[in-house]
Amino acid sequence: MRAVAPTEKLFLRPSPLTFLEPAIPAELCFLTKDGTDVHFDRKRESSTYVILTQYFPETSDARTMLEKKLKELAEAAIGDESVLTFYPLRHRTADVGNDEDQGAITVFERYGSHAEYEGQSAMVRELTEEARTAVERFEVSTWTDGVGHIRGKRITQT
Repeated sequence: MRAVAPTEKLFLRPSPLTFLEPAIPAELCFLTKDGTDVHFDRKRESSTYVILTQYFPETSDARTMLEKKLKELAEAAIGDESVLTFYPLRHRTADVGNDEDQGAITVFERYGSHAEYEGQSAMVRELTEEARTAVERFEVSTWTDGVGHIRGKRITQT
């Protein structure tokens, strides 16, 4: 890799460093519930199931509607035992400029297993679909068997 970098002009400029912040009020976001400890360990018999959804709102109205739906979804997720993590993030406004319509909103969700994801409440499932219909484009990545092992990526446009 080092030998190829100069000839292929790789790594000439550093990647922009941007910070993420909660996309909805922080009190609605959660990484764990009820003091649950998080272990990303391959030795566990049941691995967690992680879903990363990137929403790309193209207008301020779409962003406002998406944020409203994500707030409703967060409130429902807190009461759903199958949802272990729900954390919507956006790029910090100072890093993307004054225009708050820039950038995607990324939602980090975690479940105990794929079966628990499939068993989520009807309310969470319905609100997830409503959030997805609030934007023209979104991308979904699912991870299993610990962090770093991607299961697949599905790109969906509505």
